[in-house]
Amino acid sequence: MIQRCCEFVTEMEAIPSLNDAKMALIDCLRTQTDGKIYVEIERARLTLKLATLREAKGQTSEAAKIINELQVETYGSMERQEKVAFILEQMRMTIADKDFVRSQIISKKVSTRYFSGKEAEKEEVQKLKIKYYKLMIELSIGDKKYLDVATHFIHLTETQLIKDEKNHVKTISSHSSLIALLVYRGPRICSRILHPR
Repeated sequence: MIQRCCEFVTEMEAIPSLNDAKMALIDCLRTQTDGKIYVEIERARLTLKLATLREAKGQTSEAAKIINELQVETYGSMERQEKVAFILEQMRMTIADKDFVRSQIISKKVSTRYFSGKEAEKEEVQKLKIKYYKLMIELSIGDKKYLDVATHFIHLTETQLIKDEKNHVKTISSHSSLIALLVYRGPRICSRILHPR
């Protein structure tokens, strides 16, 4: 029944006049799935939809609060790729809310070994890797850890999708080199370039 109702939510997305009914259905389904292990994936997907809708309305703090209610890393029935994608959305929304401490905690839930394992050649996994390192760059800039920024840029250049686009490799390589040099020569100069007044 829950799975069928989740299909209704997807169908209602195409009809803008049903937005209020869709929100009510999402709230009802989230209430019914709370604490029930057999529908934890459905609850996670509904929560992501609700957080995305809140973010679209400009309610960034509420969206981050909603999506961070769940600890999908403990879900045994959810596939790893979907888990990583969900955690990256948690990171993105938390960074958008300027909560860098929580973002740092969430970032540790993603094992970078996933991006170099058996599935690393898949395009979807490479896209997740790119998203992860871009978020890590943003997080490191927010924490003023500029040497980490350079390291994350280097990890981006090792991604096959980036290697295929030569313009991106040149840009990313120059960014990482510049940041590494600036960190070596002086944090004040680096701070002025990354955070101009």
